[in-house]
Amino acid sequence: DLVQRVQTESVWTIDLAYLFASYGVPAEYYTISPGVDPSYSDEDFYEASFVADSKRVTDLFAKAPARHVHFEKRHLDLVDIVNRILGGFAAIMLVDSGKLHHKLSQEREYHGHYIVVYGYNPEMNMFAVIDPARRRGYRAVEAA
Repeated sequence: DLVQRVQTESVWTIDLAYLFASYGVPAEYYTISPGVDPSYSDEDFYEASFVADSKRVTDLFAKAPARHVHFEKRHLDLVDIVNRILGGFAAIMLVDSGKLHHKLSQEREYHGHYIVVYGYNPEMNMFAVIDPARRRGYRAVEAA
């Protein structure tokens, strides 16, 4: 059902916002880049489908208000994120998997990866996250 609703293997964050809207799940979507950043065209993950993705994603943003998919061009800082998590919200975040998993190399590219942040421990300055790339998906991640 989820694959049919998204209708692509190249999932962009706007696809998730539409997915939530299709289920009637209220969501706040913040992005610093509403649309497609042309610099991603060189990334291996996007290379094969970038032209088609670019058109599709641009169309999704243009149609978003009429489809009740709300987004705001805004950068959330750490305090904003912590306050939302402590207020009972969960966050789906697109992160650089290399930084998240501490994989550093001299020729490392950005590798987008979604995680769910569902808790925050202020004493330890740690987020509780679900990371689908890990066998035991639950883990703690230090807040930057």
